[in-house]
Amino acid sequence: MFQYLRSLTAFQRTRFSTTLIMVVAAAVSYGHQRSLLQSWGVDDAASYAVPLTVDLLAITCNIALHIPDLARRGFWTALVVLVLAVAVSGTANFIAGGTLGAKFANLWTVVAYLLSEFVTSAVKAKTREKDPVRVEAGRKSAVTRKAAPKKAPTRKPRARKAAATAVETPTKFVTVNGKVPVSLVPAGK
Repeated sequence: MFQYLRSLTAFQRTRFSTTLIMVVAAAVSYGHQRSLLQSWGVDDAASYAVPLTVDLLAITCNIALHIPDLARRGFWTALVVLVLAVAVSGTANFIAGGTLGAKFANLWTVVAYLLSEFVTSAVKAKTREKDPVRVEAGRKSAVTRKAAPKKAPTRKPRARKAAATAVETPTKFVTVNGKVPVSLVPAGK
């Protein structure tokens, strides 16, 4: 595990830690939201499903925020929706806490995820500049490939392989009283 983490770039390690914080926040948040909904008298199916929608919405935004070359509008939409999902989750977590300390501890997991997401979004790696020589070479090869005539397949059908042993040769049935026996063992044995 540690060898794997050392092999990652700093940005990838930041993404890894943000995802880990997200998993912790989702697990803690789910339990609190479910118990809160049950205390409000919401039926069992909804008390299991509604917290999933909040956490899955946050996870969807997490994935969308880190799409390479995401359009500015898509980035801000995902960020605003993430803040709303975290606000709903944080509010439910705060309400679900018993003491004041428990309320803030429940709220902290969700806030920590949001802060981690802000940091990761702010330090996104720059996209590498494309080498103009390689880009031009790619264009030329694509044009050449399109212009080249299609070749007819040159593959010939395979010839049947000769049998290596007597076992592999086709069996010739011996007729007994004009009938072919079901087994190669002579009848009556």
